[in-house]
Amino acid sequence: MIANVVVMPVGVQAHMRLVCPPPRSPETGAKTGPCDAPNNPAQDAFPLAPGWQTVVFEESIFHAGAPQRIALSRDGADDGFETCVLLDHIPHFDRPPVAPRMSRPTTYTPYRVSVYIPDVKCERCTLQLISVMSDWMHGVPIGTKCAYKGALDAGTVPRSPSTPACPVVYHSCAPVSINGTGDRNAACLAASSAANNASWPYVSMTPNVYDHAADTADFTSEYAIASAGPWSTASGQCANAWGTFVPKPSGMKTMDEFTALADDNGGRRELSTTSTTLVAQNGVTNDDSGRRELSTTSTTRAAQNGVTNDDSGGLELSTTSTTHVAQNGVANDNSGRHELSTTSTTRVAQNLETRGAGEESYAARIRPDGGIDPHTHLDMPFMGQVAADNFFTGHKAALAGGTTMHIDFALPIGGMKAGLKEWRKKGEKAAMSYGFHMAVTSWDEKVASDMEEMVKEGINSFKFFLAYKGALMVTDDQFLQGLIRCKELGVLPMVHAENGDAVAYGQKRVFEELGITGPEGHMYSRPSNVEVEATARAIRLADVAKTPIYVVHVMSKDAMLEVAAAKARGQRVIGEPVVSGMTMDESMLLHPDFKIAAQYVMSPPIRKYAVDGVALQGALASGVLDLVGTDHAVFNSTQKAVGKNDFRIIPNGVNGLQERMVVVYDTMVAKGLIDLTRYVAVTSTEAAKVFNAYPRKGCVCEGSDADLVVFDPKATTTVSAKTHSSAMDTNIYEGRTYQGKVSVTVSQGEVVYENGKLTDVVKPGRGKFVHLGPNMPIYEGMDKLSATADAAMTKVDRSKGAAKTEL
Repeated sequence: MIANVVVMPVGVQAHMRLVCPPPRSPETGAKTGPCDAPNNPAQDAFPLAPGWQTVVFEESIFHAGAPQRIALSRDGADDGFETCVLLDHIPHFDRPPVAPRMSRPTTYTPYRVSVYIPDVKCERCTLQLISVMSDWMHGVPIGTKCAYKGALDAGTVPRSPSTPACPVVYHSCAPVSINGTGDRNAACLAASSAANNASWPYVSMTPNVYDHAADTADFTSEYAIASAGPWSTASGQCANAWGTFVPKPSGMKTMDEFTALADDNGGRRELSTTSTTLVAQNGVTNDDSGRRELSTTSTTRAAQNGVTNDDSGGLELSTTSTTHVAQNGVANDNSGRHELSTTSTTRVAQNLETRGAGEESYAARIRPDGGIDPHTHLDMPFMGQVAADNFFTGHKAALAGGTTMHIDFALPIGGMKAGLKEWRKKGEKAAMSYGFHMAVTSWDEKVASDMEEMVKEGINSFKFFLAYKGALMVTDDQFLQGLIRCKELGVLPMVHAENGDAVAYGQKRVFEELGITGPEGHMYSRPSNVEVEATARAIRLADVAKTPIYVVHVMSKDAMLEVAAAKARGQRVIGEPVVSGMTMDESMLLHPDFKIAAQYVMSPPIRKYAVDGVALQGALASGVLDLVGTDHAVFNSTQKAVGKNDFRIIPNGVNGLQERMVVVYDTMVAKGLIDLTRYVAVTSTEAAKVFNAYPRKGCVCEGSDADLVVFDPKATTTVSAKTHSSAMDTNIYEGRTYQGKVSVTVSQGEVVYENGKLTDVVKPGRGKFVHLGPNMPIYEGMDKLSATADAAMTKVDRSKGAAKTEL
């Protein structure tokens, strides 16, 4: 993120304004609130329909972490503040186009977000966009909260030294009409209805109160996105049909362009990059010598983690956040010196500097933390075959692709204890860090007891299959019991969401009735509605159990929308797309060459790129989907050939361990869908946080494992089975060229990949098992939600008998 420091002119112009629906005033929002201009009856109310609708707004000066709220006044033309909160604490910390002066509308930062319009009848209501400058620069002491002054005056928030009035509140309002059916004065979604529920869209802690920026910036990855129809005005379309926080690539500016624009008349330069609004602590200041100092951190340890210049003019970078390695890895001076300093990585960084001498310095490249793949199947017995990649060959592929840890799925063959013992034996070949999920394929008291033993052994996630009838599939009752047990143990349930009964029917119909025997039959027998139904069912059952749920390999747009809808309801759902589903097209299953078509057989199937792949990319960019896996389960062409005459026995699975980091960079970053911060999150940090490996993994910070990648964004990677490090004889990305290249991979403090090849330290047995403990962050506050739900159920006392009713 980039935020520049400017002098605010005095007047009504402010930091943000509505674009769609059209605001009362075209000026940026006023400070005088609760709206930016008086209500003008002559201005037509913009028509809305109940349900998802897209709101467009702009910022003229970007403020990371400043709370922004979209609210709806139910009371006609009344300008009451936040009577109906539709969306609060809008995540808007993606890097924006830089706006050095408010008077340049072309540099305003555009945002689009979907909100849920309640089903009410209202001929003229007011949609409000509210932005509160709650950071300490605007008068709110660190560690306190501020309240909207009107709320203090009304007594809805007690006045106290810890809750002063918010010094700066900007408003932009639009007249709207809603053609719903309910009473417009009926109970409405309000921030107070979900206090302390840290899930979109109800993130507000207290109605009318805004937390200090250090708190409000803590959005995790719960961004808002949903499918919303386009809005139109007389001048044409008013908003795109897709909600996203990603700015237009054409508006992005490079660091050099920014610093040139940010120079004031005195030639002094101020630059701030941070994931919070602690600009003064973490910003860039100039000393008397005119040297530039850059501080980047996601904590308040700015003094420890800042960048300083030494006498040689070199640039040293010290950071405790992996995202800032990505953001700031490109910031180096002409000397090419760029030293990454943490306890676990100092020596590694210095070694890289030495290794980079004599060619384009590694300092000029991006240094994210090593990738973490949350979804793999190495050495797995499946459908009569055993996966071609074991823990050594699979790890070689991963390290060559910049991934330094993965979490593999262990199967309870002979029971969970026996299954774990078998997978630990497989792990003896490991060449990098790894962890385990455990599958649950049946249910009884022994399974429930064994789950507790697995947790003691370092497993904190359990996968349930709603597919593979007669093999791995569990019933709804078994699944629900498993969800409840996961909640008791504080571990994360995961689900393969396909309706196994529907798949069995589809396979029988396609193969026996239609006579389709080739790989195309696989996708015909598993249409997207089979995935969508199971996804919705799994999420709803998790809600019954009041437990989080992790949906693996979300492959279709409609399944993704089930995840989005659940998050909009406040449910804690983690959505995982896989690289193949985001970037490939189902047409490959129609290839006339069986060998090629069979490579792409996986479950759920790869779907239409233009519909589903693009939607999955957008959802990953916005945060509806949280992190990227591969479902790496590879079977060679000989193994796939067993199903040449019967698609039902083609071993399911595709590759991706080596390709994931580059393909995601090419697809998401190089094309402007996400920035480097989000890239590091979806390929590493989020997985570490979800599975309780953070900050040991997913973070370049003191005490963390030294897992690093030197990534060259200017180079390209061409994929081929002839050159990859996997044991596979095919590759679904064969012949494709991607922007970006892994130059160096560091695993556990050792350089394991460099100059296009693995180093001699990569040997079986060097990898370490990572113990993953229970009670991960996603469980925080779940007990309160359960208690609230239980408290809502009251027992009726009928001991005195029914009251007589007079006719």
